[in-house]
Amino acid sequence: MRIVAWNCNMALDRKIEVLLALKPDIAIVSECAEPDRLRFRRKPDWVESKPVWAQNASAGITRKRQAGPLRRALAKYKEFISAGPGILAGDLNNNVIWDKPGWRNNHNLAVAALASLGLLSAYHEFHGEQQGGESRPTLYWRDRRKDGLTYHIDYVFLPDPWIRKVKELRLGRFEDWCGAGLSDHVPVIVDVGL
Repeated sequence: MRIVAWNCNMALDRKIEVLLALKPDIAIVSECAEPDRLRFRRKPDWVESKPVWAQNASAGITRKRQAGPLRRALAKYKEFISAGPGILAGDLNNNVIWDKPGWRNNHNLAVAALASLGLLSAYHEFHGEQQGGESRPTLYWRDRRKDGLTYHIDYVFLPDPWIRKVKELRLGRFEDWCGAGLSDHVPVIVDVGL
């Protein structure tokens, strides 16, 4: 099974063929498009879902006592998430490099909450890297330059038993995605042998 998580930076209706060329079984697409435009291009075998916005700044997180939107969603849907194997993926707009002492919206707390639900970051587990110590970015921020500001903020969290079944995990190449003007994010591509 191939899982692809990609922030397409809007206008998915013009970029859908590039995403489909990756042959995802499941595609989690952040900032995809105005829904009616995408429905116009929709093919019969596509499955739609509702968006969940997890950007701390847009969610009004201004005080350290506020849990971020991801942690609030995990609390609200804990029973649903715990009911069976599931995937949590997408542009989470967060990384432990931005954590502040005592803040409830810190990324390390979200990662711990996900782990308590049995979900682990496929990238970090597969590559043996620590949260905040990622060797490859998923976001080429602002100027979309390879040597500009870069961050790792896109994730695929899988059930713990699936982690050892990950056959390959790669990030899209800068040249193919950002350099080509498709987005300021590259996709996270995970192949799991289930």
